[in-house]
Amino acid sequence: MRKCLAAFLAVALASLAVAAAQTTPPDEPAAEPAPSPAADPPAAAEPAEPAEPAAETPAADPAEAARRDKPLARIADRTLSVGEFEDQLSSPSVPLPVRASFDNPERIRLEFEQRIERMALAAWAARQGLESRPDLLREIRKLYRGITLYRQVHQQIDEASVPDADVQAYYESHPEAYHRPETANAGMILLADRPAAEAALERALAAQGNRADLTRAVRELSTDDETKRRGGSLGYFDRDGKPNRLVAEGQPEPPRVDPAIVAAAFTLTTPFDVYPQVVDSVRGPAVVFLLSRTPAVSRTLEEAAPRIRLDLLNERRDALRDRYLADARARFNVKVLDAAFEHVVVTPGEPDFGPPTNPPFGTMHPPTPVAPPSGLSH
Repeated sequence: MRKCLAAFLAVALASLAVAAAQTTPPDEPAAEPAPSPAADPPAAAEPAEPAEPAAETPAADPAEAARRDKPLARIADRTLSVGEFEDQLSSPSVPLPVRASFDNPERIRLEFEQRIERMALAAWAARQGLESRPDLLREIRKLYRGITLYRQVHQQIDEASVPDADVQAYYESHPEAYHRPETANAGMILLADRPAAEAALERALAAQGNRADLTRAVRELSTDDETKRRGGSLGYFDRDGKPNRLVAEGQPEPPRVDPAIVAAAFTLTTPFDVYPQVVDSVRGPAVVFLLSRTPAVSRTLEEAAPRIRLDLLNERRDALRDRYLADARARFNVKVLDAAFEHVVVTPGEPDFGPPTNPPFGTMHPPTPVAPPSGLSH
């Protein structure tokens, strides 16, 4: 049903476009429906409004006027002339790369055949009366919002509307996003006293390079319950001990890692290497080992500019969209009667997952009796 509805919707759109085209004065080219998505090469974008007529030819050149008036195709009561087809292909609404492809006669012919197909489908839709079906019209109206917003927002603001100065200002005001220091993720086994720490260090050195053995030692020996649950991990931190993690707005900064542990961790370069001495931390003696390290990251303005420009472009489009929607509400005097929502009653329907392909989990089916082969006794 959904596939059928989608097909009818596409045909109905084409029908409405042709109905509008039939009312276009003869001296103005009619708007074509949107390109068929089934075509392999990119179809030329159709003008949303009747294309601008080509530059007027001098009145003293009747041969050129006659050439442009020659009928190129007839579909039902619709005629496509040579001049109309030329104006459609050269319309400014057609993207420049697509127009550039029309230097190939085969590409022009392919575009012509696609337009004939769409016009034939539109004529068929009109004859079937699809443009008057209420269900299809409802689906078409849903498209109005996207089309209108695209024309009013996306076509009004493009990448050229984000100047280089704005990109540079954003880059300089967000240094943490493009410059990150070297970090280390270290593990710790915290002990109660020095003798226990010496014994734990001996065990850790024997397990050096073996993640499973180091994790087991953490769980069996460490007195710190918080890091014990994470295999001893203290998380990533820089050389100043500052944790490398996001902090929600209004939340306090996490405490910094003990400087003695930081110094020991940054002497190690290979994951699961163990610092060869007991580290005297503020909380007591500890065994320190490395889980991983990340190099420093520094992105130049040229490297970050494409992403920054895209983010600023989307931000400005969102702001323009909000202003446009607010203006539309004000222009058409939209009033929302919130009190009326008390009278809204909606009965939720059962979700439609389609026909089951497998029996429900846990469903028991009685065994199918099988007759024994002939000649065998029970």
